Amino acid sequence: MTKPRGTAAAFAAAVLALGWSRRSLGRAFGVDERQIRRWESGADIPDPVLDWMTAATGWLAANPPPRRPFDGGPPMPGPPPHRMRRQASGAGGRRP
Repeated sequence: MTKPRGTAAAFAAAVLALGWSRRSLGRAFGVDERQIRRWESGADIPDPVLDWMTAATGWLAANPPPRRPFDGGPPMPGPPPHRMRRQASGAGGRRP
């Protein structure tokens, strides 16, 4: 099957859109980050990888992250205003 032109650019854009590092993406696909760089540079990308990247970026486009109040979106529930600190045990606050 012939890959469409711009596949490498689309792959690089998908990596950026997903916010994954090359290392994390390589681990997910079972390759090293050099292979991810090769794919971004125009090396032949396996169809299953293209399919997954297309599905993942499509899902992200349809389900964008929630917006915070600073960009006009509704407030998001966050962590409680204060968190309980663990009680340090032992001398000097070190844990055993």
